[in-house]
Amino acid sequence: MDHQLFIKDLKKPVVILDVDRGHFVDCNDLALDFFQLSKKEILKKKPYELSPSHVYGHEAEAYSRQVIQEALAGANPVFDWIHRDKDGNEIPCEVRLIRFPPYNRQLVRGTIIDKRLDNSAITRESEERLRLTLESASIGTYDWYPKEDKLSWDEGLFKIFELKPTDNIDLNAHFFSIIHPEDQERVGKEFEHSLTPEGPDGHQIEYRINVNGKVKHLLANSKMIRDKEGEVIRMLGTTQDITALRESEQKLKQSEVLFKSIVQDQEEMIVRWKKGGIRTFANRAYLEKFNLSEEEVIGSSFYDLIDKKDQKAVIAKLESLTPDNPTVKKSHRVYLPDGSTGWQEWTDRAIFDDSGSIVEFQSTGRDITEIVKAREALKVSEARYRNVFNQQFQFTALLDLDGKILHINNLALKTQGVLEDEFIGKYFWNSPGWEGNKEIQQKVKDQIEKLKKSKKPLLVEDRFKDPHGKTHYTKSHYSLIRNASGEFDNILVQAIDVTEEKESKKEIAEREKKLNNIFNVTSDILVLIRADKDYVIEEVNDSFLRLSTFFGKKVTREFAVGKSIEWLFRDLLNIGDEEIRKRYEKYEKVCETKERNTYTQRLDKEGRTLITEIVLSPLIQDGKVTHILIRLADITQQELAKIELEEAYDELSKLKAEIEQENIYLKEEIRQAHDFENMVFRSEAFRKILNSVEQVAKTDATVLITGETGTGKELIARAIHNVSKRSEKPMIKVNTAAIPRDLIESELFGHEKGAFTGAVGEKPGKFELADGGSIFLDEIGDMPLDLQVKILRVLQEGEVERLGSTSSKKINVRIITATNKNLEQAIKDGKFREDLYFRLNVFPIEIPPLRSRPDDIPILVEHFISKYNVKHSKEVKSIPKSVMDYLRNYTWPGNVRELENTMERAIILTEGEKLQLPEVEDDSSNGDQWTHDNSLEVVQENHIRKVLKECHWKIEGKNGAAHQLKIKPSTLRDKMRKFDIKRPD
Repeated sequence: MDHQLFIKDLKKPVVILDVDRGHFVDCNDLALDFFQLSKKEILKKKPYELSPSHVYGHEAEAYSRQVIQEALAGANPVFDWIHRDKDGNEIPCEVRLIRFPPYNRQLVRGTIIDKRLDNSAITRESEERLRLTLESASIGTYDWYPKEDKLSWDEGLFKIFELKPTDNIDLNAHFFSIIHPEDQERVGKEFEHSLTPEGPDGHQIEYRINVNGKVKHLLANSKMIRDKEGEVIRMLGTTQDITALRESEQKLKQSEVLFKSIVQDQEEMIVRWKKGGIRTFANRAYLEKFNLSEEEVIGSSFYDLIDKKDQKAVIAKLESLTPDNPTVKKSHRVYLPDGSTGWQEWTDRAIFDDSGSIVEFQSTGRDITEIVKAREALKVSEARYRNVFNQQFQFTALLDLDGKILHINNLALKTQGVLEDEFIGKYFWNSPGWEGNKEIQQKVKDQIEKLKKSKKPLLVEDRFKDPHGKTHYTKSHYSLIRNASGEFDNILVQAIDVTEEKESKKEIAEREKKLNNIFNVTSDILVLIRADKDYVIEEVNDSFLRLSTFFGKKVTREFAVGKSIEWLFRDLLNIGDEEIRKRYEKYEKVCETKERNTYTQRLDKEGRTLITEIVLSPLIQDGKVTHILIRLADITQQELAKIELEEAYDELSKLKAEIEQENIYLKEEIRQAHDFENMVFRSEAFRKILNSVEQVAKTDATVLITGETGTGKELIARAIHNVSKRSEKPMIKVNTAAIPRDLIESELFGHEKGAFTGAVGEKPGKFELADGGSIFLDEIGDMPLDLQVKILRVLQEGEVERLGSTSSKKINVRIITATNKNLEQAIKDGKFREDLYFRLNVFPIEIPPLRSRPDDIPILVEHFISKYNVKHSKEVKSIPKSVMDYLRNYTWPGNVRELENTMERAIILTEGEKLQLPEVEDDSSNGDQWTHDNSLEVVQENHIRKVLKECHWKIEGKNGAAHQLKIKPSTLRDKMRKFDIKRPD
């Protein structure tokens, strides 16, 4: 290939390097002049051999390899280089590398720019910044001359259209051939109109293209250049790939890159002068700058060189200097010798005498005309690029390599509702919305560090909160930005808000999950079919799969889905042609009317019957029935249940009366229950009894209570039940000595209908009624021997058998027994079974007689006086000591029961406030009285009884006892139960 065709007319020294060989293979004539070598000499050189060793040393070869590889990768590196000519002069240069065709060889073209001769640094900087900006934003440019039909694309446009610059095709024809068919007419008209004299000077158009099987969305901006007649002679424009923004909002665009302008240092000017601007000294640089001789300068004023617009402000500033503030730095316009106006920057220092007066000024200055012009140009360029930056459709931020925010676009500020100052200078991870969230802050830090380490763009998901507390999810693109020297000096972050997309996907997923659960959890059979001619099955639920077993088949979901509904009718349900025709008519009616259709079907298979209610529901989309949901509800059991209910109704009516009678009995038993805590005692012996009650109540052990008549055996039994885990169930009491012998078995174990004469219905026994609770068998020592065997079976097997029944029933009952007889003697006499005794005597409790615990008598007497005072409307308040002595010394063969009866009789016979007992003579001369128990509980009990009587036993309301006592009615009822206070009949 003849490289000279491409490089001979270039205005800069150019060399071509064959990377594989490691040598230059060609160069233009300007390169020969620049290097002062022959072409043969240059072609023998390697790249790093042209560099002075004292500048680059051993690193020259490594650096050359690095930038050459960047050029091959398409990075187009630009770097500074120093060349030493034959005279030993070092020439600062800038080298630009770019890959060179043909692309099947590894060739790199190098362009050398002598910085001494090149005054377009700012322009190049702006061009490079524009190129990088366009690359980061996925923008390509084109230049079209319509009359010559000459069209050129930059590399970015080739990338967008997925072409190579080396592809030999008609770009214009190719462009219009790949426009999406739906956009071709609109785009064609827009371009045709733009080319007419009446057309606009520019246009913006969005369109789609089909390229390599993909659809891309592009945004084109064009500028028309017209001749005097209005004909378009040139069209300049850009095309941006906005596919990601339009389709998924996931891909991010790169935007503005901030570069520092390079301003060359200028030689300084020095001048000394007095008030009025009279110069007393000027150096060579000053004289040369203003093209003046020393004679022309000394003694003359320089004020005339300052632009009249600036003179007044400059002079005022100079004359305001003081010894404490002797210097001022300023920039102003000046008139130059060629008649032009320039800009200079001066640092003026006032020189003071001993009195503090200004005697002279010394100024150091430099020409900044080019800098000012460059700044103005840069302002225009930055304004243009900032406008592009702020028009981005994404959140965009520019960071330095430490992660501090340099710029942020308007969209980000608007979303957060804050000013730019609240972002600028902060580390990116401390942005508003991320404060305090250490997890996200660390994640962003790690992302930036990963980017800097890998030097490869990152696409990640972030989240932040806006000022209203709403959480936003974003897909963020992090990339490194190179400066003009090819070095990374900035980080560009672009983010698209995907909150709505994420929430929508989450909502859809949750909804689908719920619907799928409902679809499969329901017991109804569900089949979803397409509303087409074949009615193809698209989905079935688990209940449908279970239905197939009714017909002796096992169908899987994979097997059923995709089959025609006719398969279901013929192969599974065995329906005939005529019935299938009717089913199809129903489906067609649903599609036509768009309304539900309900009917029932009966299927019989090998003696089994299945009755279902079928509902056909249309699924409508865009006004058309697309699917039909078939729901089959199994109503077979409902029909059978109706018959069973009718048959059971009569039986329930018969049992109703018996249950009501049993319920009355249970309620009466519950009403008679007492808590052992409310027992009246003081003796240590009885306290030990209650301690035993507490211990055994926690278990299900069988308890045998022994003691004389009237000692309170039933009360102890109830206490055991009430504090046990069975307290929610009843305790059934049976006095085995009080039930006739011929009825006791039926009473305990129940009987079936017709079991004996008079057994007109079935009846549960006491053991069954006590199931889950306790049964109290009182006077167990009087039970007949033949019945003792059955009691033993209950204890051993935990089951009972009704009279007249052939089967037994399991029960869970705790057995408590009591007797006043000596069972060990009864065993010796042959009246009680020894094996039953051992079963009953698991936990024996013996209640001592009242005579062995005289300490309980006074408190019992107090209790009975309070109780029967209320019952018989008496006000007995004192007990003679002689009466109490009698009561304490009496043996009480009837125990507590006899004491209670004695006290009730004494209350009835007493007239007045002093207790009278017929067995004790009234000794009025003796003033000794038995002192009442003044314990808190006794005082409380007496006071409650007194208030209840005064309130006529009314508990609630304004005039009730609870109001008078200043306690809640529920609390009063609790205390009444505790003290065994009952309203008299």
